[in-house]
Amino acid sequence: MKNIYLLLLVLVGFGLTSCVKDQSGSEDTQTATETVQSNPMDKISGGVPLDAEGERVVTNLTSKGYWYVEHWHKVVPGQGRDNAAYDANKARWYQFHKDGTFTHGQKLETIGEGTWTYDSKIKAVKMLSEDKKYNEEFAVDLHSQGGMMSWTSTKRFNSANVMALLEEYVELMAELP
Repeated sequence: MKNIYLLLLVLVGFGLTSCVKDQSGSEDTQTATETVQSNPMDKISGGVPLDAEGERVVTNLTSKGYWYVEHWHKVVPGQGRDNAAYDANKARWYQFHKDGTFTHGQKLETIGEGTWTYDSKIKAVKMLSEDKKYNEEFAVDLHSQGGMMSWTSTKRFNSANVMALLEEYVELMAELP
């Protein structure tokens, strides 16, 4: 009986090995778990493949410098635009990294860091900051030429009724042009 278990263990071990060519072209045996390559977009997309628009958005978010808030429009039901929110969020910026992390701040100041993901189904970027008061999720509309995008808040994190226009800049600035 012990021999059958030992034989079964050996067969399972052989079943989990695969032949892989190394860079020199020779074959080497490695276990299947060693040969799995992770897609760098997996952290950003939550392991779900991005559609073409999702890839375009993620590429634009991560390929340049800083995304600055040009306009922050928060609607207060029955009152219209919240001018205090507009002023408080002017020159707020985000820098998205390909490893699924981001940095955010305002003008020349860095406020914090966190992780971010993009959901192709709802076309939204979700940002989880170290300081939870900055957790946000926005539906993203990247303009056809890139360089500008519109954000519309989702209901997640109690941030409904916010619309923002962001523009891409290559460096931090004390004031927007």
